[in-house]
Amino acid sequence: METEVTPHELPRRWVNLLLYCLSTACNGITWVTCSPITNEVSSAYGVSTLWVEMCSLSFMIFYIPVNFPSNYALDRFGLKLGVRE
Repeated sequence: METEVTPHELPRRWVNLLLYCLSTACNGITWVTCSPITNEVSSAYGVSTLWVEMCSLSFMIFYIPVNFPSNYALDRFGLKLGVRE
């Protein structure tokens, strides 16, 4: 005789989703804020504006391929092991 288990959502799942969305938004904001100060940074460090723009572009280049494995690790192993240093 098998009993049917009904899944239920815990309220803390919404907190985890909110924290994940906030951390992703903070990463995006950090990426976008580098763009307006490109000229100032390039003159302060003596590099071309292309190198400064490449720093912000590298975030978007690496975000897409790294996002899927990291989400898989979080889903498979949980937050405690997925975010381990």
